[in-house]
Amino acid sequence: MAHLPRLSAASLFFALAACGGKSFEGGEGPDPNPGGSNQGGSSNVAGTSSGGSSSTAGTTSKGGTGSAGTGQGGSAGASCESFNDQPGYFVSVAIINKTAAPIHLGPDMVTCGTSPLFGVKDASGVPLPSLGDCRSSCQQVRTNGPVGCPAGCAFPSVVTLQPGGVMYTSYDGLYEFQTTLPDACVNPMFGDSQCSQARQIQPGTFTFSSRAGSTIDCSQTGTGMCSACTPRGDGGCTTPGLISGKVHNATTTVVLDASYGVFGGYPAPAPAFPGDPDGDSSDGAIALLTVELVFTD
Repeated sequence: MAHLPRLSAASLFFALAACGGKSFEGGEGPDPNPGGSNQGGSSNVAGTSSGGSSSTAGTTSKGGTGSAGTGQGGSAGASCESFNDQPGYFVSVAIINKTAAPIHLGPDMVTCGTSPLFGVKDASGVPLPSLGDCRSSCQQVRTNGPVGCPAGCAFPSVVTLQPGGVMYTSYDGLYEFQTTLPDACVNPMFGDSQCSQARQIQPGTFTFSSRAGSTIDCSQTGTGMCSACTPRGDGGCTTPGLISGKVHNATTTVVLDASYGVFGGYPAPAPAFPGDPDGDSSDGAIALLTVELVFTD
């Protein structure tokens, strides 16, 4: 089933005095930093490699060579701008409840950040670390030094989908890569060389997975009672709390390419319209496919 992309709504937050715990991820579900660090030769990600080699997306890269033909990994001759965040994509994702009861998407533990509703692995089964809520990008480190994380924590929220309900969200096609700036790129005022780069996936095979609970745990919301579920513009409704009860899983493997909006470079080509001399199609605008995560158990 193909859907046109739609934007997701913002999540509801509550500030807590202290933060702790970890991601609810323990299996096939989403993880705000799945698999831990992805550097130092530990794993190959989305057609790029840190200290190793990768065959993802049909290419092999070694040492400090990065995706999209840009030098990465701290090589001495790389320009400072090559460490800038790469632009993302807009991949439409639909989360569908085909069970006979309501399901609830979200984390099962309080963390100091926003937990994604789904996780993504590359063709080798390596989780792609999400960018997270608190990171020092290489641009930030070069110009103003590293940023500090806020003292307060965002309280998690849960998205409820009724039977037959659909939530539309998106995947930006970016993953976090921890790297080291060459000496020539280090700001002498701060002296920091460690930074985070947002890297763009290349076309290839990826596995999306999500977890949901059968109930909501509102014991940590202050009153201990669940508030009314607030409708979302992109499907379902939101309640401050954690997922609990029986765990439901949804997984799908897709080949992300131009048909999903993943072009393997930037800027992406403009959609073609009838009579457009610069387009590559004569039968109308390109209708992008949607990644579907379907809960059936």
